[in-house]
Amino acid sequence: FMVTKIDRIASKAAAKTYKHNRPIATKLTVILRNIVKDLREIGIKCKLQGLKYKLKTISSLQDKYSRIMERDNIGITKAIKKVKDGVRFSVVFDKEQYVMGVLKLWDKLSEYGYESITRPTKSEIRWIVGDGYQGINMIIAQNGRGGEPIEIQFHTKESIKAKDSKLQ
Repeated sequence: FMVTKIDRIASKAAAKTYKHNRPIATKLTVILRNIVKDLREIGIKCKLQGLKYKLKTISSLQDKYSRIMERDNIGITKAIKKVKDGVRFSVVFDKEQYVMGVLKLWDKLSEYGYESITRPTKSEIRWIVGDGYQGINMIIAQNGRGGEPIEIQFHTKESIKAKDSKLQ
């Protein structure tokens, strides 16, 4: 296996991105824990899941950057902009409370200045269907598109099991 120039560039960028993402992930962890606590207090059963995966690793970022640069024949700056899940969270709700839970959590995130940047013209939540599990997968940022993209997945206990078994 040969280390290419692209790999070296991607490696350096990945280390920088990871260092940049850490405080963002730490801050949002605190916010999401507070929101989950607030939701539980009004009777919505939910939990943050997979916190150990909230930061994409340096090697994972490097691999993704290298693949994107080669596939799309673009430079590192554009490749970095295409990666939206360097910081990611999963919130799991009871099936019966899923819709209400997602809407309430979204309201609370909005109060903290987070916006959906999933689609530039809409602030709605996007459904991902047909890939073995169904859940809401959303890209958010503070200060709109000026902020760092963060992925939040909203699941039921059933959909997170399906997703996790698919990724094993």
